[in-house]
Amino acid sequence: MLLDDRKNKLTEIIAAQIISVIYPLVIARTDKGQYLPVNLSKKERHDPLLWRSLESVRRAKLWVPLTFQHHLCKDGWLLNN
Repeated sequence: MLLDDRKNKLTEIIAAQIISVIYPLVIARTDKGQYLPVNLSKKERHDPLLWRSLESVRRAKLWVPLTFQHHLCKDGWLLNN
């Protein structure tokens, strides 16, 4: 199920574009123009595949979901049922 299918879940998500990926910092811009640091866990900070993926997402200018604590959503735009 996509997040758009459940209006009540949208209040828990921030849509953002990754605009800067410079280890150990990731900066995102929200749909309202606000700049946010993306909070990464220790495991995420030490994952080279994640850094390559974030750089690819930045170059593609894709929108990613962030939690209100500015963490990447584990399941992307999908919800667990």
